Parts: sequence; structure tokens; C-alpha cells
Amino acid sequence: MALDLDGSLLTSRGELSARVREAVQATLRRGVVVTLATGRRLATTQSFARDLGITAPLIVHNGAVVAEPGSGRPLHQLTMCRDTAGRALEELRAAGLGVFLYQAVFPDETIYYDAPRTLESMKRFYFEVDDHLRYAPDLASCCSEGALRLIAVGSREATSRALGRLHQSAWGGRVLAWPEVLAGEVVTEFQHRDTSKAAGLRALAGALGIPRERVLAIGDHVNDLEMIRDAGLGVAMGNAPPQVKEAAGWITRDCDHDGVAWALEVLVLNKG
Repeated sequence: MALDLDGSLLTSRGELSARVREAVQATLRRGVVVTLATGRRLATTQSFARDLGITAPLIVHNGAVVAEPGSGRPLHQLTMCRDTAGRALEELRAAGLGVFLYQAVFPDETIYYDAPRTLESMKRFYFEVDDHLRYAPDLASCCSEGALRLIAVGSREATSRALGRLHQSAWGGRVLAWPEVLAGEVVTEFQHRDTSKAAGLRALAGALGIPRERVLAIGDHVNDLEMIRDAGLGVAMGNAPPQVKEAAGWITRDCDHDGVAWALEVLVLNKG
């Protein structure tokens, strides 16, 4: 079973409710293999795994990485090559966008950013910004061995210009454009072309010998869409957008009304 974090397992305030915690732990006691499948990085996912008692490898960075929760050693990792990452970085910076560059997860998980204003923008979009961040005005020097992920922050107009240029050049990666706008800015992510939570979940299930039809996945947003479609049973949160709900086999309550707990109680724990 794969659980998304933000907007699914966690409330809209980034909190884990007592009812959701108990439902997940009861599911674990049933012998179900539970993992977290999130766009977050490993460092900000491990604490939730420890709190819940999850010991299975974790699916992080939108599925680009599947890593052991304790050591952080990756079982699966997709990294953009130097040319792919460098080409995206060139266009993003030419458009005036702020950029974060994520290097490989193991043994460190450093994130580089190119300007102080970029860091301020990031704080508006993400719950946690910590000491893994490093200022690097020359980001190109940080991707000599490629990059796990690039995140661009800026106006919709500047982002569209950069995406148009990358499309014209047949750029070979994956783009995830988040629909939310905060303070006039949008966030767009760039990763290896085969990245998805579905791919990460397939890699983990395959390693554990679990067939697809025995996999349950719960999520709420566009980066959960492929995972929900691919799982034996895909569950959409009540707060999910229409395209995610349409892809799901089951729809639960929203994240502020213990939707994950309700799904597990009905589908796994036989309390419904």
C-alpha cells in the first residue's frame, strides 16, 4: 500500500491526525506492507515513516528514488544526465526563473539554489525548508554529474517562455507543472523522463514480489495520477482535482476529514 503525504495522509495544515495514525498502524499490524509515496525528499519523509512505524523502502522525489528509510541507500534512482539537466537549467535561468537543483539522495541530499529571492519563494510553497540548502550562484557547476531534480519558481509568463523553448528543442526530460499560484508565482519541476510515482511503486512492488493487482495507492494531486491509474486499486482523496478522481477506482473523504483513515477502515480493516 502506497500513501501520498501532503493533501492525503497529512491535513491541509501539514498535520497527521490521531485517527489517520491509528488506521495506518492497524494496517501495519495486519501484515500489510505500507510505504509513503511523495514528492518530498527523503530527509523530510523519514520522520513520518518513523512516527508511523513504516519500515519498507520509501518512494520519494515523485518516484525518482526508492530508498531505505534508515540508511537512505537507494534501491531505485533516476537522475537526469548532465546535458539534459544543463539544457533545462540554461533555459530556466535565461527566462529569469529562480531554480533549485537537487543532487543524488545518497549519501547526502543537498539542494542548491541560485538567489536569496528563490529561497523566499520556496518557503511559500513548501512546509519545510531546512539546513540541506546551499547557496550556489553558479548552479551549472553543481550538475557536472547530472541532477535528480530541478524546481523552477517564477511568474507564469516567464515559465511559459522557458517551457516553450525546451519544447522547441525536444528536451528529453519530464515536466510537472503545478497549477497553484502563490503571490503571482508558479512552481514547475523537471526530472528524468521516466520519473513517476507509478514507476517507483512498480520498482518497489517488483523487488518485494507483490503483483500489481495486490497494490493499493492513495493520493490527491497530479503527481499521483499515474500511480492511482496503475495500482490494483487507486483511491483519490475527496480534495483531489477532477482528473485524479476520474482515474480512481474509489474516492474517499478529504484530507481534513481523515480520508486516508476512512479508506483504510473500509477497504483494509473491515470497519465500514
